[in-house]
Amino acid sequence: MKDNRQKFFDNLAAWMKSSRVTSEPKVTQTDLGNELNVAFQQVQKYEKPSNEINLWNFIKCCDYFKEDYSAIINACKATGVPMIKDEKYRNAGITEDQGQPKK
Repeated sequence: MKDNRQKFFDNLAAWMKSSRVTSEPKVTQTDLGNELNVAFQQVQKYEKPSNEINLWNFIKCCDYFKEDYSAIINACKATGVPMIKDEKYRNAGITEDQGQPKK
């Protein structure tokens, strides 16, 4: 059974991959790696998630995809609900305007 930390990073990885593949124009792992100043293999590891992304790269990633990092963190903290960009924050119980969990 996964602990909350692992669920958080699983959700964060799902958000990162979804943001990358659904963006227009498409963003490759190499493109994102260049933005984060890491190799594309590191982006692969963030998306699996076999490696946890550090805070600075997470913030740079949010800026790159023009996302509010506090809303992403709140969405990823929602237990057991993967965060995917296609359905924005709805799946994780987050309202876009507030970035806070729905009650």
